[in-house]
Amino acid sequence: MTFSAQRLMLAGAAAFAIAVGALAAGVHSGTSVAQAQPSGAAAIEYRAIDPGVFIPAPRASAIAAAHDDAAAQSHAAALWAGLTRRTDQKIAGIPLATFDTWYSPCDVYGPGRGDCEVNNSDPTQVTPSPLPASANGTPRTLSAGPRIATRKLTIPVQFFHSSSLEPTDVFSLVKYNREMAQFALPYASVNRFKALIGAGTTDIPDTINTHAIMTKPVYELLWTNKPTVLQVWAGPKLEVPPGATTSVAVPGSDTWTKIVVVVPDGMRYTPKPEGYCANTYDQNGNGTGHRFLKAMPEKVVKLSDFYTLPADAQTIVSIQDMRENFRRHQRARFHALGASAPPAACPLVVFDTRHAVEALVAMHVATAEYKHTWTWETYWYQPMLARGLPGSVGPFTHFDARTAWWTQDGNAFRYTFNPYLEGGFGRCTFLTNNWPGGGGTPGPCNPPIAPASPTPASHAMAGAANPVIPDRTNVSVPNLGRTTNCISCHSVATYSLQGPNANPGPGYVAHDKQPQTANIPQSIRVLNMWSMANDAPFVPSPSPAPTGSP
Repeated sequence: MTFSAQRLMLAGAAAFAIAVGALAAGVHSGTSVAQAQPSGAAAIEYRAIDPGVFIPAPRASAIAAAHDDAAAQSHAAALWAGLTRRTDQKIAGIPLATFDTWYSPCDVYGPGRGDCEVNNSDPTQVTPSPLPASANGTPRTLSAGPRIATRKLTIPVQFFHSSSLEPTDVFSLVKYNREMAQFALPYASVNRFKALIGAGTTDIPDTINTHAIMTKPVYELLWTNKPTVLQVWAGPKLEVPPGATTSVAVPGSDTWTKIVVVVPDGMRYTPKPEGYCANTYDQNGNGTGHRFLKAMPEKVVKLSDFYTLPADAQTIVSIQDMRENFRRHQRARFHALGASAPPAACPLVVFDTRHAVEALVAMHVATAEYKHTWTWETYWYQPMLARGLPGSVGPFTHFDARTAWWTQDGNAFRYTFNPYLEGGFGRCTFLTNNWPGGGGTPGPCNPPIAPASPTPASHAMAGAANPVIPDRTNVSVPNLGRTTNCISCHSVATYSLQGPNANPGPGYVAHDKQPQTANIPQSIRVLNMWSMANDAPFVPSPSPAPTGSP
């Protein structure tokens, strides 16, 4: 799983303006400063999570060492209650959840990075552009006062890991709390990376505050003027029961066959069979087509049962452009893998510019409470739950959760995935050539092909994408996608001075080994932060790193 901000960005999104002022410690006054801004922007202040949700580092270590599921799950519930607590900050008059007042990678790494990137003209451009060869990045500070925050939904990077047909009704953001943002700020300068890499350092210093948190909230669009047919994860938990998906081996969100109908408050609706579309995949995760289905809703829910914020006209238009670019990107990927064209996907749902909202349906969370490894929690919308997570209130009660603080349970791997983000990962996801890089391991999942284009990804280190699997007899790994977990991926998060595409992936699922730096030129591991690896500034290749101490 990844919080990476490597993704197609919304076209025409307004630049993020940061108010002048140095970082101030502590929580600001309770006076709301929210004001409506053009194009969905609002002036908001940061709000900290209730510090009572944190546990001491020794306690976190003890929970992980004991594989104490109940304690980890209890902590996940406390975090969820704190993250989703409403604040005095507002967008369009709607009180924001705590996490929605936090900083984006744009605040930290600067305009032109992360979710400030504006480039939908090139379907191969899914990462930020490099800095000029002579540039070094600019040291930054975090705003002490109100800042203009523009929400820019993106296609999650998870969907670029596989031959996905069209799971593009799901969008995401990345948010850092102040402690996480403070830790990342020095890496807005390329000079910092040059010094560390030039000195032969393999990992950035682990000086992070144990109260640092990063989140990846996930959204779907819902109608405000008519019912929405919403495909949902059936569960229970992370189980895949018969009839819940068109593709049991790779049950991504575009394959789900269970539905609920979301009805705007005050609108009458009589339950009836509803039509919808689901994509289909083979056991290796290759798209095969789509099916039009009809089913009775499992449940009828009110729109107010969701945490929603308005999706303005600019957002809707940008999303339509982003979806088309994702399809172009995937057509190129299928072509690079030897297919003349991808199979036909479900038709796109086209939302109008006046009647849509962004509804929270999932979230990844990581905290630095557990030294170096961190704690990992993932949450997803589950309308069939009899009761929500302890401490959750309002629209946040309809979520389930699972944790990943360790990678193995006995002789089996501890798997944790978010159905909305990694449900479509199959046994070949991390054994297949990653377009446009080429390379990889020849075999049933991975026909040997040449790199698809002369991008920075095409350093083409033959065989470098081999995933590392522990050598244990009597242990099988039938699915390198969903049988991994957050630690498997984030423990090998690696930055390169040559940019995100220098990573020969996708073979970075390592379980208990870390192969990355040997395969990536001018690189350094970045303490679980794929968003730093993909959004921090880099310089064009070649870029010699100086020698000396950092």
